[in-house]
Amino acid sequence: MYEHWRPDKDVCFYVGKGTGDRVTLTKRPENRHYFNVVRKLARLGMCVEVRMVASGLTNQEALVLEVERIAFWLDAGVKLANKTPGGQGGGMIGRSHKEKTRKKISQALLGHGFSEESLVKMRGPRGCSEKMKAALQATAAKKKGKIRGPLPVETRQKISAKLTGRKCNPLSVAQGACKRTGCKRGPMSQAQRTLLSEVHRERFARNPELKVVLSEKNKGKVHSAETRRKMAESQVKRWEKRKALVIEQG
Repeated sequence: MYEHWRPDKDVCFYVGKGTGDRVTLTKRPENRHYFNVVRKLARLGMCVEVRMVASGLTNQEALVLEVERIAFWLDAGVKLANKTPGGQGGGMIGRSHKEKTRKKISQALLGHGFSEESLVKMRGPRGCSEKMKAALQATAAKKKGKIRGPLPVETRQKISAKLTGRKCNPLSVAQGACKRTGCKRGPMSQAQRTLLSEVHRERFARNPELKVVLSEKNKGKVHSAETRRKMAESQVKRWEKRKALVIEQG
């Protein structure tokens, strides 16, 4: 038993049961709701978070637990991508036909063959239909060269209000900290520094009170000897670069 969560809202959006690759399968174009959630996460630079609920269950136990988990999330007001309340199972998983039934199926399939066109399709590479390809190409053509401008003030306020007071999932924070352990950021390029400077200028221009708040917050703050040494070295290097630039231009 597993659940697929969306990190942007820290909530479950799909409950499933299965084995092997089924647990981590996130390409499900047949489920429009699921497909739209995955696509939105991709635009935000995120991916589906897989959480295991239980393992080592029989098929019947998994079906019962699936119904319970779906009911739990629906009662909590969460909109799931599941199309059914669960418990339907995966067809013949964990079951087998009787000998009499197998003989009937065998007799019915005797002499049954596929057309040449069907065989060509079956041998060919798997992928999306021509209609889907055309739709994807049309969407890509519309977005080509288009740069999205800044979000409207009203939209930014709604996002800010929704995220205010929201706490990150402790497990996600711990996982991110483990990935960053021992990682050191290299020096920023001139383009990155310029962009960062412009972002800060725009931020202070939108909220003049922010500079005052930060100033009050840092008052009385004492840096360690190591930090002061690093700041002094950085200041010396900065002045040396400026002098070199003035000499070069003169």
